[in-house]
Amino acid sequence: MELQPLYYQTVWWMPLLVFLVALVFWHALLVYSPWRLTTRAWKKVGYVWLTMSVISILSIASQSRQIINTNFIPSASDRVKYAASNVLGAMHDATLLSCKKWFADTQVEDQKYCDYVNELEKNLSPTLNAGSPVEHDFAKDQTYPLAYGYYNQPRLEINVKNYNKSIQELNDIKANAQRSDSEMILIVLAPFLLSIALALRMTKVTADLRPPISDPDP
Repeated sequence: MELQPLYYQTVWWMPLLVFLVALVFWHALLVYSPWRLTTRAWKKVGYVWLTMSVISILSIASQSRQIINTNFIPSASDRVKYAASNVLGAMHDATLLSCKKWFADTQVEDQKYCDYVNELEKNLSPTLNAGSPVEHDFAKDQTYPLAYGYYNQPRLEINVKNYNKSIQELNDIKANAQRSDSEMILIVLAPFLLSIALALRMTKVTADLRPPISDPDP
């Protein structure tokens, strides 16, 4: 069975219909019935419609946060891919430099380090292609520091650090784009609450135009 959105979200007139029904209901109950409110009671009603309006505004603010973060996901994903390509390029350069592949007739000076770089590239490539964080700790790597002076390759761990930072930023944006259960409930109720609040406020205007009912003597 395919998931479908709530029906009222697919048509513009559902909140309007709720507003009209609530408008008729409040007028019939609070203005034209024997239970019409006194002037003092109407002032208390202000707390009700204002509270409903504030709840609806909170829902709008929540949706704005989700929309903004959702729109940032593609660009954040591109940053991760770009950072991964920088790491792959740095490893490729490290392989060329350490194994002297720029010159086919040049003998490898340090076969151990050449093998290490090749193995590192082999191990990290699947992680980078999958967009997963690199867990290799270059600070504790006893072989990699040889590249700093001897092979002039200081870029790799910096690129890996930037790559991991890009992944963390992407994960944070995705988390902020998600909706909690309470936010989902708020989003569903907000159009109806706002419609009812506006109908109640308009009913108060009608009541103000009619002769007021005096409050009972204390």
